[in-house]
Amino acid sequence: MDQAAIINGVADHLADDQRVNALFLSGSFGRGEEGEFSDVDFVAVAAPDHHDDLMQAWRAALESLAPLIMWKRSYPSAPLINAITKD
Repeated sequence: MDQAAIINGVADHLADDQRVNALFLSGSFGRGEEGEFSDVDFVAVAAPDHHDDLMQAWRAALESLAPLIMWKRSYPSAPLINAITKD
């Protein structure tokens, strides 16, 4: 699966989710400097009381697109998810 399919799939999956106030591409895609092997970095803006449920929706969105081989949640100052798909 190419990066555009991941970007469009996640955006489509979360587009009508009222918990998402904004969804941005960051990293190389956000700067328009992506390459063939670039990863896809998203930033979602949501109220703190929606974080846990939204992270599950995010995971479901990714899993509907490609099998996950890693899912790691951490909380530096706000939730951070690192996910790697099989593709």
